Amino acid sequence: MPFEIEITPESQRISFIAEQVGQTENRWETWDLYPGRKEALKVIVLPIDIPLYRMANGRTKSEQLQLVQDQSLGDAYFDSGQENETVQQLQHDLLVRLSKQAADGTGDSIYDVLLKNPQKEPLLISPNGVVLNGNRRLAAMRDIQASSPAEFMNLTHVTCAVLPPLTPQQEIDLELKLQMSQNFKLEYSWVDEALMIEEARKFHTVSELCEMMNKSKQHLNMMSRAFQEAQLYLIGKEKKPHSYGLVQNKFQLFKDLQKFTKEVSESKAQAIRYVAWYLSDGNLEDRLYSYNFLLTERSEDLVSEIIGTVEQVNPTQGNPEMEIDISLGEEPDMYDEFNAWVESETENGSQGVATLIEGIAEKLKADEDAKRTGMDPLKLASEIHTKLEKLDVTKASAETKEALVAQLVNIRDKAATMVRVAEQ
Repeated sequence: MPFEIEITPESQRISFIAEQVGQTENRWETWDLYPGRKEALKVIVLPIDIPLYRMANGRTKSEQLQLVQDQSLGDAYFDSGQENETVQQLQHDLLVRLSKQAADGTGDSIYDVLLKNPQKEPLLISPNGVVLNGNRRLAAMRDIQASSPAEFMNLTHVTCAVLPPLTPQQEIDLELKLQMSQNFKLEYSWVDEALMIEEARKFHTVSELCEMMNKSKQHLNMMSRAFQEAQLYLIGKEKKPHSYGLVQNKFQLFKDLQKFTKEVSESKAQAIRYVAWYLSDGNLEDRLYSYNFLLTERSEDLVSEIIGTVEQVNPTQGNPEMEIDISLGEEPDMYDEFNAWVESETENGSQGVATLIEGIAEKLKADEDAKRTGMDPLKLASEIHTKLEKLDVTKASAETKEALVAQLVNIRDKAATMVRVAEQ
């Protein structure tokens, strides 16, 4: 049966933990609590149901936010619910799932290890029993013990090292040092790492975070900008600002976008975003990164061709603001025009935006591939041949027949010259 959270009142937890601390001489040493200073923490053993999960847990932040959004729980639901059994139960379920994930996708998970071996390192807890390090281990031990109480009697109690009272900043610092260096066993999702970076920036400079997290300044800045791009996607396209599950597997997209939109005008940056968003959700013939040239050096060609196609299909369609600009003698911004079209179509619920962007992107990529492989002349000749096959000269009117014959003679002569050149 699943483990059910029953919270011991905070005053009782504090008294019980303090009593245990006063009776033990066992200690656990760590260099991670204070900069350049070793600390010896008292080690105690608690019944497994006493410790509380820490709600400000970097690994579960994105999932917490998504639950808040999906279930309309209120923005402070998790942050203010640390002493609430329902909230603790939700956090338990999130942590059990995380405890079953292997670090490299092939090795043993925390859950697997604890099924076979006893607890090795103590959990780090605050004086009131909140777990600051070891939340996944606690969740796994609780789940294992509840599923088979008789078999796992060794998991009825848990070993804890008791920290001194810490400020919210010190708690964040401790998580950064223990969990977000390059040596942690299970990586944070990229979204949770970005959320932690944004939270830590309230207290630290980028240089300080680089040292604490063992990351470069370029990495931290890139993560922040990629996360901003992901937020724009969730708000602008999905209309679900905290549905982080939709972007967990799209890190490369937002990593690229933060580069491509960095030093261009805002109208061009937004056009690049729209194209990338729709291509990433489309059914492309090749991998998304192979279309990156359409977001950089060929973005103008792509947007221009899309606008041209829209105007051919609907010549009356236009942006009134653009018409005013033209009448005043100003050159309209092509990217503004494209962005206005995307926004208008999506607001009306049209599915044509994705189809048109994807179709023209495929065409331009085929052209690019042909040029790169030397097949471009053959491709163009094939297209010309296809168009000529559709030409029915018998339907030419009497007044155009002479001009038609002249055009065909020119085509014949040019084709004959090209044949001689190609055969040399």
